Amino acid sequence: MSGAGKAVILGVALLMIVGVGLFAATSAGYLVPPGQQDTARVLVVGTAPDESGTELAAYAFVLDTGTGIITLLDPLRPVTVSGTSARTAREALAFGGGKGVAEALAPQSGDARMPWVILPAALWSAALDEVGGVKVVVPEQFSSYQNGKLVVLEKGAQQISGAEAVVVAGAVDYFQSPDARSTLLNGIAGTVSVLAGEGDWLARMVKSGAAKSSLPAAQVPVVL
Repeated sequence: MSGAGKAVILGVALLMIVGVGLFAATSAGYLVPPGQQDTARVLVVGTAPDESGTELAAYAFVLDTGTGIITLLDPLRPVTVSGTSARTAREALAFGGGKGVAEALAPQSGDARMPWVILPAALWSAALDEVGGVKVVVPEQFSSYQNGKLVVLEKGAQQISGAEAVVVAGAVDYFQSPDARSTLLNGIAGTVSVLAGEGDWLARMVKSGAAKSSLPAAQVPVVL
């Protein structure tokens, strides 16, 4: 066989090897090693206890750190959480943590494997107090007794503290109207999302241990 013929055969063989490698990588779900996928979009979940003390996913949003775009999600939307009695992403936190919430919110976020950051109630309530609280519209007089403290809010638009926001977020089922619940949670989430969208705030919270994440602190993306 001529040298040219051998070169052609060798070239075809190399192409086949590359093709098989690409197919295997695609079948595994990535073309780069695990952990090195694009992490520009991050799921952020704030927690709050209900009146029994069970931690819930009070609100959630997707932060695109590349564009700064924030997409509010609805943790109250009905969803089936396999292997649990949870019926919403809000309840999924107690069963599967951040991973469970990410999977429950996948129909809204579009990605069950999206990296996540969990903001405990103490963290985001303190952050709200630093900016003067959050403005909400309470649809009807509200009262809830938590942690030895009675919280009473009058009907109407008002500025509430971080601690009051946590109580409202945890006991939002008190309100009969689904629209009222969503409006309250979105108001709280919207203010927190502005804080989370400030540069390396999320990364700093994870690094300090105040927030939990599926990513190491060094891999939590910053807003450009």
